[in-house]
Amino acid sequence: MRRLLAALAAGVLLAGCGLPLEDGVQAPGDVRAEQLDRQGIDILPPGPQPGAAPESVVQGFLNAQISASDQHGIARSFLAPEARASWDDAAAVRVYAPGSRRESPEEDGDEATVRVSYSAVGQVGADGAARVQSPEAVTDTYRLRRDAAGSWQLVEVPAGLTLSTDDRDRAFTPFGVHFLAPLPPPGEDRHLVVDRRLLPTGSGPAELVGAVLAGPGSGLGDSALTAVPAGTALASPVAVDASGAEVTVDLTGQVLALPDASRRALAAQLVWTLRQLPDLVRLRLLAEGEPFSVGGSGDALRLDAFEDYDPQGLDGDDDRTGLAVLAGRVRALGDGRSVPVALQQLTTVRDVAVDVRSGDVAALTGVEGGLLSLVVGPAGGPLTTAGQAGGLRSPTWGNGAYGPWLVRTGSDPALLVVRGGALQQVPVADLPALGDEPVLRLSRDGARLALVGAGGALWVGRVRPATPDGTPSVADLRRLRTSGTLDVGFVDDTELAVLVDDERAPLVRLSVDGASQVGTGLLVAAVEPRTVAALGDAPVLVGTTAGGGGQPTTYSGQLGGAFTSALDGGERPRYPD
Repeated sequence: MRRLLAALAAGVLLAGCGLPLEDGVQAPGDVRAEQLDRQGIDILPPGPQPGAAPESVVQGFLNAQISASDQHGIARSFLAPEARASWDDAAAVRVYAPGSRRESPEEDGDEATVRVSYSAVGQVGADGAARVQSPEAVTDTYRLRRDAAGSWQLVEVPAGLTLSTDDRDRAFTPFGVHFLAPLPPPGEDRHLVVDRRLLPTGSGPAELVGAVLAGPGSGLGDSALTAVPAGTALASPVAVDASGAEVTVDLTGQVLALPDASRRALAAQLVWTLRQLPDLVRLRLLAEGEPFSVGGSGDALRLDAFEDYDPQGLDGDDDRTGLAVLAGRVRALGDGRSVPVALQQLTTVRDVAVDVRSGDVAALTGVEGGLLSLVVGPAGGPLTTAGQAGGLRSPTWGNGAYGPWLVRTGSDPALLVVRGGALQQVPVADLPALGDEPVLRLSRDGARLALVGAGGALWVGRVRPATPDGTPSVADLRRLRTSGTLDVGFVDDTELAVLVDDERAPLVRLSVDGASQVGTGLLVAAVEPRTVAALGDAPVLVGTTAGGGGQPTTYSGQLGGAFTSALDGGERPRYPD
């Protein structure tokens, strides 16, 4: 039995290179150059040094790329005039493992070539979407010549930046850019979905507004829509008042044709995106210099407004009620919390999921002959049987737009969704091997899914909108871990809580693009954790196979803090999803 000691409570930073890896969206408008004025503190690396050797010039050029000031002005100073004007610093960023970079110089009179080899582990697209990959040996070529003073200058370099994972994390800051769900849950308006973007460190309101206007990035694709009309740009630069509390965004006239509901959706996208900047309080929205009416008013909008667009679907404290299974019955965690009425009479529950928006429930219950039955219905009942099979696993709701999802194992493995009261197979591009105990979780905004398959491989993909027959599909599955994943849950729509088979750091916070990973120990001794549930800043729930008295136990706590027993005998803890 694995012991997880209190000494492991301190967080362990795990660099991205340490990962064991292998209706329609509106056309975006152009983002004008005046949007790119940066704010905040910038890192200023050294510029060219007289008499430096060719490999030192290349090293200086690469090291200077961490500073985005003046369109990477320090890095450009290493370039000859013609290369300085043509170098495209906005192209995709190549990301390599720290310590893997090597320079090999060759001189020939007044010309030189430096080949730079490294282990590529990912990239950051021009839109700020990060991707990780299995390590790959790459070699880039840099050409130099002497100038009139005899110093070496770069005349030919690859487009874009080349950064280590450490420098990527210094040069870029993650932001959530907000768009609209393609399909709302039944009876509800559209809510927001979150696109995780890496923007240059020091980015402010102008960059965030520009990201909204540009539309969903490659990380979301058609899994999101935008209320921004095609061709919309800034009519004047984004401005912040002297107090630093109010930002003014002046859009071009395309937005004037929007109906009231679309105006409100556009404002919600901007408000939820800008509220990540701590000093801002209000958004003043203009169109061609005149107040832009939202909800019948042209007044400034508070950045704590539009809560009904919450990507997480949270409406109150009850949405954060944790559940666990005790001897086949569903139990609520925490004083004063209750189990949905429809679940209270079930006596053979193996797993359960609750829709955070509607309160609808889905439960796997045992039946004779070793079969499992999926029962589904409203929180107050009645529940109906959607299907039976021995290999059904892991119900989950996402945003509830398509009904509950689950996994079928066995000879015909598949992802399933309940449509019309029956199980229907979900098309998946390149479904990985699932094994006997897969885990499926949908993000609460409904745009992404996490899947633990055979051998503990962890995959993250996106949910594509339903086809005309009403069936959603899954695309762009990317493997973030090759093995050792025990369970996974969405902390929010861009971050996962991952339970891994690692005594040093068994609980990991992992971004959905794999670019950020932070692990921590558990302050629980002499237990073997098997399942995890997370929801924003609510306590993390960990289910164990053994605890005091030799029985399963559900523990509650925070990353890096103490975990205490929340339900002796409790298994498979879940939050609404």
